[in-house]
Amino acid sequence: MKARSGMSRETVVHCWYVSYEVRGDGKGAAERTYSRISRSFVSEPDAKKYAASKVAEGRAVAAGTINPHFPKTVVPPSQICRWIGESL
Repeated sequence: MKARSGMSRETVVHCWYVSYEVRGDGKGAAERTYSRISRSFVSEPDAKKYAASKVAEGRAVAAGTINPHFPKTVVPPSQICRWIGESL
């Protein structure tokens, strides 16, 4: 990465995300709540590999592209296995 002193910075653009469900810890109200954790990726194949690992753990997984990436892609949990299988 280059310094900010008038030089352009090299940045890595993360344009894919994978989000998966995390259940509460079973204590009080948290027992009924669900949270999601998201992670971003530079490429679709990297996102698919990570999503496959979370599906293997039995998690509810969703994925898609991060704005302003075009064309916009959203992969709901009901389609995640099909999306993963397209190139793996």
